[in-house]
Amino acid sequence: MTAESRSNDVSAGVIAPFRRLDDGVIGVMVVLAIMLMPVAALADDPAIDPTEYLITKAPAIPGERADWQPYQIGQTLGFVEGSVWMRLGFAAPGAMPDNPWLLIRPVHLDHITIYRDTATPTPRLIAGDRQPTAGGIVPSTYALALTDADIAEGLLIRFNSHNLMQPHLKVRSQTALQGEGTAFYLLISIAIAATLFYLLWAATAMIASPTPLVAAFIARLSLYLLTLLIHTGLTRPFFGEGAILTQDLAHNATALTYITVAQVFDLMLLREIGGRWATRLFAGVIAVSALSKLLAFGLGAVPLALQINNASALATLVLALVLTPFCRPSGRAVYVINRGTLAIYFLLQAFPLALLFAGTLIESAWFARLLEFSFINYAVLPGAYIAWILFRRQQVIIRQRNTLAERSRLLQARSKEQSLRRKEMGELLEMLSHEVRTPLATLRLAHHMDALDGATVGRATQAIDHALRQADRVEELERGRLQVRPQPLELGALVDALGEERGVHLEREGQPTIVQADPELLRVVLSNLISNAGKYGLPPHPVMVSIEQSAEVVTLRLSNRVERGTEPDSSRAFEKYYRAERASGQSGTGLGLYIVRQLSERMGIDVELVAGDGCVSVILTLPSPASENRRQPEEDHDRHRTG
Repeated sequence: MTAESRSNDVSAGVIAPFRRLDDGVIGVMVVLAIMLMPVAALADDPAIDPTEYLITKAPAIPGERADWQPYQIGQTLGFVEGSVWMRLGFAAPGAMPDNPWLLIRPVHLDHITIYRDTATPTPRLIAGDRQPTAGGIVPSTYALALTDADIAEGLLIRFNSHNLMQPHLKVRSQTALQGEGTAFYLLISIAIAATLFYLLWAATAMIASPTPLVAAFIARLSLYLLTLLIHTGLTRPFFGEGAILTQDLAHNATALTYITVAQVFDLMLLREIGGRWATRLFAGVIAVSALSKLLAFGLGAVPLALQINNASALATLVLALVLTPFCRPSGRAVYVINRGTLAIYFLLQAFPLALLFAGTLIESAWFARLLEFSFINYAVLPGAYIAWILFRRQQVIIRQRNTLAERSRLLQARSKEQSLRRKEMGELLEMLSHEVRTPLATLRLAHHMDALDGATVGRATQAIDHALRQADRVEELERGRLQVRPQPLELGALVDALGEERGVHLEREGQPTIVQADPELLRVVLSNLISNAGKYGLPPHPVMVSIEQSAEVVTLRLSNRVERGTEPDSSRAFEKYYRAERASGQSGTGLGLYIVRQLSERMGIDVELVAGDGCVSVILTLPSPASENRRQPEEDHDRHRTG
């Protein structure tokens, strides 16, 4: 597999989750659309005869001379301060379904009282948001089981509500009622599951990469979930006797608050594409509407507050659609969202609200039924869309942060490497300064005493030259300039020659032995070891040398005596610039053993230092020519097989 194909596989693995997320978002939208299709197909109920309505200021039952007006199921009566009475008749018993139930929507009505007729003051049903009401089979409706007397005599219903007055009624059998309950719970389950999914993603995103926009998204979704539960009547059992809040107050307060929070989130999205004047204008509209709602609600003008709430929700979305084309992406934006994407998001929110306003003009039962689901669509579909946008944008941010983190790591590694190089350069300069200063001091002293001769100059020059050669060897080692050319040579003779050359008294044991090594590099290794042994050894003890040969290797041991307690640290002896405490008073570069280790490794020689009990030994394990000759055919054979 090539590097390019591996890269393509990795890329496909990264992109696949995005594609799966896209499919999931589209799937949620399709499921919700399918759920709404049977709702849109509803027609006016044939089991209900023509209905009449009457609006009164007082809650008393209307008299016989009341001016009743015809009412079409789904007709909008607007925001009514008083009571709305409806006189309801039913079809003949043969046209009624088995075990009929009367269903009344919407569920967010403040007060409902149902009488059998004007002559019967005892209510058949008392319900509403302002008093404890048990939940029914379908929480989003008020249901009443119809008796034969109800069907024969008809019903009189009184409505009170601060919300838009658009009651719609229908008759269903008990079996159909249970089917509607199943459909309701299925739809609400999908909406809640989708919202919880968005919340789960947003929570994990907030932990991994916290931003104000994601925090606002979490606040909006959380408040939407609460508003949805209250709006659909699922929380009605919690507002029973002794509850601090009524269902009506909770419904109105969450509806007003949610719209404001959603508008603030939209403002933060608008800021992502820039434009100071646009965002300031949008923020001003939100502030005015929020203050107006708060003032009206505080003064008890709840219908006015709800009207401002609905109007401001649609007005801000229309304003956002108008402002979006004039905005430009901000350089400070965390999520770089393009204008087209944001415009689609605002349209997804504006469409259900536009239907809600259109519903005040369209008097149709099925259309009014459809409007009950506008709140779900208003949040779930745009929520899915914006979660998808933020998820994809967050992945871009995470990749950018990972790239920056990797660059930072590389920069730190380079900085550390440069720091180590500067440290080594300082140590090298310190070593050279020390090694050059000592011979120069010797020359100055000899010159001052008129004792400057050729021998003194030669020793000083030799010391300086030795330090420079050691530094050059280190540079060659670290830059990889050395070339190893192994050949057979006699080890004992080389040791004796170097001992005599360095003026070091050696006592050698062992027979003449041939080893396989580079003559020049091995000469440098042994020269450093013999010089160190002679310089730091305890006189008059000689340097002991032993050579042992086996079938595969040759072992060379150089040992010298030192004072007890002054032995070098075996674990650090081969480090660059390391010098034992006892050597601090003598000249030396601290590079000898470092060079020994590096050159030995390049020639395939094992080197070890053993120190203790007043003795220091350096052990070299060298390959013999016989082992090299056996190894060469094996390597040639392996290369032939792999070739």
